[in-house]
Parts: sequence; C-alpha cells; structure tokens
Amino acid sequence: YYRVVAFTTGGYSAASAAASIAVVAAPGAPAGLAATILSASNVRLSWTAGTGVPTGYVLQRSTSATFATVTSYNLGASATSYTNTTAAAGNTYYYRLAATNAAGTSAYSATATAAVLVPTTPTGLAYVVSTGPSVVLSWVNGATVPQTGIVIQRATNPGFTQGLATYNVAANATTYTDATAAAATTYFYRIAATNVVGTSLYSASVQVAVAF
Repeated sequence: YYRVVAFTTGGYSAASAAASIAVVAAPGAPAGLAATILSASNVRLSWTAGTGVPTGYVLQRSTSATFATVTSYNLGASATSYTNTTAAAGNTYYYRLAATNAAGTSAYSATATAAVLVPTTPTGLAYVVSTGPSVVLSWVNGATVPQTGIVIQRATNPGFTQGLATYNVAANATTYTDATAAAATTYFYRIAATNVVGTSLYSASVQVAVAF
C-alpha cells in the first residue's frame, strides 16, 4: 500500500488516500499437454492451466525432441486449446507450453508428441477359397502407426482397372471374408491401411482363382 504527504518547514499535510498494488508471481507451468492429430495438416493441442494468473501462453513446436530449433506461437490468457494448422504429413512434431505474465515465464510443460504419419502397409496378404463360394483373406498389420481402417480392393485384372470393388474394414482387422465372389472367376486382391493423415501404399496383390 502507498500514500503521499506534502511537507513544508511548518510541518506535514494529511496523508492522501491509500493506493494498493498486488505483486503478481510468475505463473506455474501448464499441465496435461496433449496432442491429437486431426488431419495431415492439423494437430490439436489441449492443456490445463497451472497456478497463478497468466496473461498469455507460449507454445513451441519442433521436429527435434530436444527443441534444437523451434517455431513459437503466442496464445491468449484464457486459451486451453490450440489447433496447429501448419503441420505436414511425414513429420513427427514435439510440442511444449509455458505460461507468461508481467512477473515472468513459467517452466515448460511436459512434451506432447504428434507423429503425423500414414499407417504402415499391411503385409503377408494370404487367402483361402471356401465353399459358397467365398474368399477368406488374412494379413498382418504394421505396429508403429495407428490406423482408423483397412481398405481392400478386388479386381478382375492385375492392374486393378477392371471389375474393381472396394471394401472398408474396421481398424486393426486381420481377416475379411469376401462372400460376393463368383464361381469360375479369377480375382486379384490388395490391401491398404488408412488413418486421418492418409492411406498407406497398397500391399502386393494376390491372385485367387475361384473354381467352384
């Protein structure tokens, strides 16, 4: 609190009304920073405010886990989320966040990682022809990048330009039964994995002769 008095050789005046000022401490580090990949170019960041009263946030993005080089984004005091719209497919990004005010800048939050990658191509595509007729396909999924689905293509020529049919299968499936196969027909099958970033390369195809 502060107040002012005037003085002369004759003495001091009455004191002015008191004025107060709050000494603000630097804010605490934000908590729970999380990254969600929305598309090949969009990554959503969310967090919980730390202690104190921030006047803004500084978000850093890097392709280095040590933040050797960074791109910085200045965000408002009330922000609890931000969508980074300049991501590029094929990169793994690292994010960290600090809160700021007039007293200083907090420590950085824990790092959040976003691997903006298409899934790995499934391997080992194999088949069994059973009565019906039907074709039972099986494969092995890649383990490194999450997928949101499987795409199976069937065609009547190896270039997949004739009689093309496409089947969408749930993420992480490892088998599919094609019950629409026709007798006395030769088919070609191939498979790819998808996620919000894009679609993997197609696997090597298999040729299936349905004889009955």
